[in-house]
Amino acid sequence: MFTSTITIEGRLAEDANTISDNLTEFVVLTNRRGQDEAGEWANTDTSRYVVKAFKSKAKKAADLKSGAQVVVVGSIVTDKWENGDGSNRYQQVVLANAIGLSL
Repeated sequence: MFTSTITIEGRLAEDANTISDNLTEFVVLTNRRGQDEAGEWANTDTSRYVVKAFKSKAKKAADLKSGAQVVVVGSIVTDKWENGDGSNRYQQVVLANAIGLSL
């Protein structure tokens, strides 16, 4: 099976959410810098990444707070579930291989 590896650097949108002792989820927001119509530099195109950390990484990630600047390396996978009306839902998530604070 092929996996796509991604490295993202951004800020946490909210405090990390501990699902269980072995699973923590958090959302990382990234922005691209670009010039606006007036030629001024500004943040553009915000991207949102849902990150899942397992086992020992989950325990360490549980302490991450909103606004923390992090670097995450992981694999992109697609989660699939069935919602209340019986239709399938999909969401791409990053399964963290490494998580660190960005300096």
